[in-house]
Amino acid sequence: MSFSRQPYLPQPREALVRTVEPVADPITAADVKVLLGIPAADTGSDALIGSFIKAATAQCEEYCGLALITQTWRLSLDRLPFARTPWWDGVRELAVTEIEGVGDEIALPRSPLQSVTSVSLFADDDTETVVDSAIYYVDTQSEPGRVVLRYGQVWPSIVLRPANGVQVLFVAGYGDAGSDVPAAIREGLKLWVAYMFEHRGACDAGGAMVKSGAEALWKPYRQRRELL
Repeated sequence: MSFSRQPYLPQPREALVRTVEPVADPITAADVKVLLGIPAADTGSDALIGSFIKAATAQCEEYCGLALITQTWRLSLDRLPFARTPWWDGVRELAVTEIEGVGDEIALPRSPLQSVTSVSLFADDDTETVVDSAIYYVDTQSEPGRVVLRYGQVWPSIVLRPANGVQVLFVAGYGDAGSDVPAAIREGLKLWVAYMFEHRGACDAGGAMVKSGAEALWKPYRQRRELL
């Protein structure tokens, strides 16, 4: 008997846009100035340190797949993710093939997930159908968080437009204040900013992440998404 496998199907093409910015930074200029030994009353470097804090936060969030302070994102997919189900021909020793179909979950690429505002499907004429939230469960415990169809439910039967046919609006973040962010992440931010401040003009962001020690502190929080 010959065995065959279906072609590998990657996660559908996606676009991720932040629609609501966080209201605060995870750390402050004062936090970094303590590390640098700059007196609190010396405010001459505050603006520069503040810009480095923004850059460090972006670096950490991109590297880890996180949202640190509460923020809203829009995930757009060209299609719903596929699922692959093994199929056996009598004896469950080795699957004969895999059956392809529309998957029952959508992984959301910023953690920790707080809530899902809406899931929308767009037809080829750009008509929007908002999926009834009663047919899916929002998994805020997994990392990354997920939208998962409940038992016996199916996605609305719509011929999706060829691009950005699926959109999910969701809220992610540890909380509204810097103190809500894990201490190790915040310490890594301070190290990154301090290193960039002291080596400004002589080091890039990736190098600073490694040389400052920030990467070692952030790595345990890095999200690893399995392609569907």
